[in-house]
Amino acid sequence: MKKKLFLIFIIGLHFYAPAQDREKSEQLASFLNTERWIEMREFMQAQKKENVVDSILWQIANLLSDYNFNCLDNLSEKTNKVINIYRNQKRNSDEDQVRWLMLLQNHYDYLQDFRNSLRICKDILNVQSEDSFIISKQQEQTILKPFYERLSLCPPLRIKQLSRDTILHYSSPLGTYLPFCNALCNGEKITSLMDTGAGMPIMYKKKADKLNVKYILGDTTYINGNTISQRAIIDSLQIGNYIFYNLQIAVLPDIKKEILSENVEGISEKRINKGIQILETPDLIWGMPCLRYMKEICFDTQKHVISMPTMASNPISKSPIALIDNILYVKIILNNEPFIGHLDTGMEGGIRINKRFYGIHQKHLPIDKDSIVTTMGFTSLRNTPVKLPKLAKIKIGKENRNLPCNQTWILPDNICKYDGMIGNFIFKEFDTIIFNFEDMWIHVK
Repeated sequence: MKKKLFLIFIIGLHFYAPAQDREKSEQLASFLNTERWIEMREFMQAQKKENVVDSILWQIANLLSDYNFNCLDNLSEKTNKVINIYRNQKRNSDEDQVRWLMLLQNHYDYLQDFRNSLRICKDILNVQSEDSFIISKQQEQTILKPFYERLSLCPPLRIKQLSRDTILHYSSPLGTYLPFCNALCNGEKITSLMDTGAGMPIMYKKKADKLNVKYILGDTTYINGNTISQRAIIDSLQIGNYIFYNLQIAVLPDIKKEILSENVEGISEKRINKGIQILETPDLIWGMPCLRYMKEICFDTQKHVISMPTMASNPISKSPIALIDNILYVKIILNNEPFIGHLDTGMEGGIRINKRFYGIHQKHLPIDKDSIVTTMGFTSLRNTPVKLPKLAKIKIGKENRNLPCNQTWILPDNICKYDGMIGNFIFKEFDTIIFNFEDMWIHVK
């Protein structure tokens, strides 16, 4: 069962202060209220703590910056500290406490620490209140409690980093830029796909049974919000110089051709068969639950080599990345406008632009024509009406040049959070791509 984080900030700034400092505090509060984490972090790095008058506001912002930028050390301890500050303030209510407990619970969920998730669940259920918000959250927790009780009995996730640099060769199926590399799963050599869009590692049932994964009885979860899968545990997964023990995965039902194509018309048999072939190529799709623990992963797209160095790089040009709800976001420049998009290396093509972003910046995105594109999920194909801009240029990092992006679509709705999605065309356009998940940046050249 997929749980959303309900976190609302209504921060009142009632104090006397110099106008400049008050303005900075209000600006910081605005970033919090609109959940613009990348801009907030850049703003905080340019400020001194003393310039923001409300110290609690600064602690909240600092905590959420750590949360969204993968600073995992003592994060739970810091969250508890802020919760206690809120508890002891007369202006704050049980509603504030429940919101912060849910933030902490969400953190434990993404780190697969379900024993503590269960503890937070019980804490929320023990809050005595007639507030409608709290009652609705307690109803959700009542549904989630059996889920946490089952998962809390599973062995905890452990990660081991081997003290050596690692080089892996990767490949891409013909006509795609998907990065496939070998891994060891429960001692067996498998083909895996690195997918920054995967919030959980994924297998199809036939392959999961072959690798003897351990199913969690009575537990299911949703993938992409609409595909029911069963949760299971891999004893060990080694990718390069990282070994993940007791890694939880989602096991999807095996692909059925008739289900894959039932929602679309006009798709050729050849296209459907190619889609099935691509979906069935990886034994395992792995993403952010593994990547967030990898200090650095570097792609040489000319030699098709992945390196995992123990010593971090320090390139001149970097773009900030963030982990928001375990989803990877990056800030780029699109047609000279800042664009924050979900970076999905498992998504074919270029850039998908939300209707909202287009509405604000349409003078910079003149339309060439309307079209229909076919997109592929894990279990279905879908036709989507889109607008195709005449010209789309992107820049990643201050020192990089603008590059044309020929696979740019403007979506009919706001399908993604923030401004849109960025696909794996970056593996075609750049010779080197470095993801650093310790300091949270991407470098391309």
